[in-house]
Amino acid sequence: MKNILLTAAIGLSACASLPADTQAHPAPTLPISALSGNWQLVAFDQASTQSLSAARLSFTELPRGNAYFGCNHMMFQVSETADGIIFGPIASTLMMCEPEQMNLERQFAQASIQGAWQLTAEREDILLLQQQNGSLLRLQRIRK
Repeated sequence: MKNILLTAAIGLSACASLPADTQAHPAPTLPISALSGNWQLVAFDQASTQSLSAARLSFTELPRGNAYFGCNHMMFQVSETADGIIFGPIASTLMMCEPEQMNLERQFAQASIQGAWQLTAEREDILLLQQQNGSLLRLQRIRK
């Protein structure tokens, strides 16, 4: 019995440490200039695809950014720090909207004040902005 436990312990400890070259490496963080342009928000945490149909983010005048989720217009500063990309302070128009759009606006503002975003590329035309708390924005470049 002791031999079985010892063999199992050795086997499990061998699985716990992988060589450095086989461990997953995060994608390199992109500079703020990679945001330049207009973007369709195609995924945001648990938001439905339908609620995101009008959602746009614009970074054509960096360091200023704009967001539109189907109702109010949001304006904010975009800055780069050692921790990542920061959106804020944020200003917004204050119209009463459909609850889904207002919820998206509130989620974006709350996520943006919680910390920096790490910017990575999924593809040439798709960027990911992710925070350490797990909040994720998936942006697809709008081609005209």
